[in-house]
Amino acid sequence: MFFQYLWPQRKLFFCGLIIFITSIHGFTQKKFEVVDSTTFDFGEIEIDIVVNHDFIIRCLDCEEFQVETVRTSCGCTESTWTEKILSNSEKAIIHVTFDAHTLGYFDKKVTVFLKNVHKPIKLSISGWVVN
Repeated sequence: MFFQYLWPQRKLFFCGLIIFITSIHGFTQKKFEVVDSTTFDFGEIEIDIVVNHDFIIRCLDCEEFQVETVRTSCGCTESTWTEKILSNSEKAIIHVTFDAHTLGYFDKKVTVFLKNVHKPIKLSISGWVVN
């Protein structure tokens, strides 16, 4: 009998449940900051020159964090990163290397995946390769 009374209210119940679940999800997301910027412009670089840039990531509200993996958008861009578990006072360094083999403008993407974090951090490098 109680179930029959609640049946017409099911839409309201499920809407409330969805709002509750999404609000909890928002509060549990860890917050990260890329020190300086998520993009770096090398400006003009000569062909066949290798250039590097370090992106620095820190966690704003977690006890510890770890970079799980880093993916680059092409073979001319490579990365290394801090692999150990870091406390919130430590910073992860994402070292990005670009090998300029083709003339013209480049815009390369670097995606950083953190352990137990659903949303990756997106970085990019750009510039012009000249003769």
